[in-house]
Amino acid sequence: MNKLPYLLVLLAGIFFFTSCENDEDTVDETYKQAQEAAFNAKGNDPTYQKAEIPGGPGYVYYKVLEPAIENVTPIYTSLVEVYYKGYLTNGTVFDSREKGSAATPFMFKIDGTSFTYKDPTTGVMVKPSPIPNVIAGWKVALQNMKLGEKWEVWIPWTLGYGSGGSGTTIPPYSTLIFEIKLVKVEK
Repeated sequence: MNKLPYLLVLLAGIFFFTSCENDEDTVDETYKQAQEAAFNAKGNDPTYQKAEIPGGPGYVYYKVLEPAIENVTPIYTSLVEVYYKGYLTNGTVFDSREKGSAATPFMFKIDGTSFTYKDPTTGVMVKPSPIPNVIAGWKVALQNMKLGEKWEVWIPWTLGYGSGGSGTTIPPYSTLIFEIKLVKVEK
């Protein structure tokens, strides 16, 4: 029996699967590079500033959209309330809890040990379990904001959802953009 057809099918299969895997890696790498370029471009934009925390995980870029009402800045263990809108560099909104809508602000400790929000249908405070993780980019931004400020914050993928992304809405290696308004600080 001639084994050549089986060998050709086997080699074609290996080539096909190897090609698909490399294409996916190329797409991820291309997307990753585009996201890093978009983030790094903010460093050359004079309307943006760099925010970091001493010994922290990295930095974010931000611009102030609304000024502070009080010179109060949260610390790592502060309980804060915020309104926000999160979107990707292509403008796709992936999450929103904006002031003026039916939404109430999110309340959480920056260190991630506490998280509650008011259920919009019942008005009852809800404490989800498990507690959602506060991404590192938010921790950096919030510890630099003052009460009442609203910032547009650019977060690199390394301080966001990383190489894994988040579900189907945030691809791996995504630079995240948030408009965050700090409405309450309890130290």
